Amino acid sequence: MRLSRFYVEEDLLAGQIYALGTDLTHYLRNVLRVKPGDKIMLFNGQGGEYLAQIEAVSKKEVSAIVIQFEPANRESELHLCLGVSVVKRDAMDSIIQKSTELGVSEIQPLIADLTTVSAKAIKQRVDHWRGIAISACEQCGRNTLPALHSPVAIQEWIPLQTSELKLAMDPSGDYSLMDQYPGTEVIAHPKRISVLIGPEGGLSENELQLAARHGYLATRLGPRILRADTAPVAVLSILQARFGDFSSSAKATEHIFDSI
Repeated sequence: MRLSRFYVEEDLLAGQIYALGTDLTHYLRNVLRVKPGDKIMLFNGQGGEYLAQIEAVSKKEVSAIVIQFEPANRESELHLCLGVSVVKRDAMDSIIQKSTELGVSEIQPLIADLTTVSAKAIKQRVDHWRGIAISACEQCGRNTLPALHSPVAIQEWIPLQTSELKLAMDPSGDYSLMDQYPGTEVIAHPKRISVLIGPEGGLSENELQLAARHGYLATRLGPRILRADTAPVAVLSILQARFGDFSSSAKATEHIFDSI
């Protein structure tokens, strides 16, 4: 049986009892309808996860005792930095969620020339995006949260990237994601890749020229133009399959503690 997983902002220790937060208490009591003795998994984003057992359930509080630490690591060895222009609310939520599930290491929301979301709205959504990433980690089994950076102008972010491979997604780019990139003859398996993706209207010519000057390769995604929230999923999936852990034979871990 796969146990439900929950993120908590606590320094967890085996043998300690923790009062779970208001939102988590509501979910455990009213949705999952947990009872004392039920087991759940907790993680705090610092690596690994903790088997816990529900200790008490009341109208105001659910508490759990930590039983043991599990050093589970489901992070990709490929460090993927996603620089993506902020897009409309539902689409951006999907980008944060799906890229987290796909093992992205860093998410950098960008303000591009053709970004249509206001700067005020962007500032108000950072905490919301973090909640989306946490929920995605709970679902997919990650025990380390991706780094979610504060939004910056695209012109600031482009020169800062030092990855072995840097890609700027452009429908008319010279390369495809399956090409042998210049430099990968020497670095057959890059450990760090930065990906730049524009808003609904794409990257502007000035942005593409700036990226090219800093070593980004203009890369296309086949003959069709993908939506702004589809492109990151396609790009990250292909990169994980080509250079990351999608090529691994490792299986997803199921948590079975019937003997405990």
